[in-house]
Amino acid sequence: MSYNPSNWYWTVAGSTSQVWSSARAIYVPVTDTAYAAWLAAGNLPSRILNEAELLEVIQQQAPGSYPQFPSGLVAYAAASWAKLLAAGRIFNVAASGASAVSVLCDGKNSTRADLALLTLFGQANPTGTKVWVDNGGVSTVLTGAQFVTLATLAGNWTSDTYPALQTLLGEINASPPTVTTTAQIDAYAWPAS
Repeated sequence: MSYNPSNWYWTVAGSTSQVWSSARAIYVPVTDTAYAAWLAAGNLPSRILNEAELLEVIQQQAPGSYPQFPSGLVAYAAASWAKLLAAGRIFNVAASGASAVSVLCDGKNSTRADLALLTLFGQANPTGTKVWVDNGGVSTVLTGAQFVTLATLAGNWTSDTYPALQTLLGEINASPPTVTTTAQIDAYAWPAS
């Protein structure tokens, strides 16, 4: 078989357990049947120093195929998660005798600190009111009880994203991986609660 960078195998960083398959855009174990057949046909994998070097080779020699390595996907997933928290979420809060209001709450440390202080106020003064200004600049008057509810909803949602991120990372690092593209990460279903 002649060298075809779109359908080739690389040994990355001296690994003895896996090779990169450009045809499938994933690492495969050295026991993979397609890889074994490829070797049996007289081919040898190319040795390459690291993923960055491999990416450069593939971009130059096979511009149509763009590998998305697990390490890059892990970083992309972590950035997507951080972006999700920073963007915030709208929570509907109501207190006894008060109508429900939608409140945007982001994941910034300053927002968390403000919400923590207002929750303390709410625990001491459930019927007292304070103004909440969300990250979009919208002001809403909330009761102390609503601040407690908002903090609970925001805290629950934020903590629910941690195991979701771990599940996503597990799918990226699985053998074989079930998440292999940034598009799959973009479409990932983060917790709605």
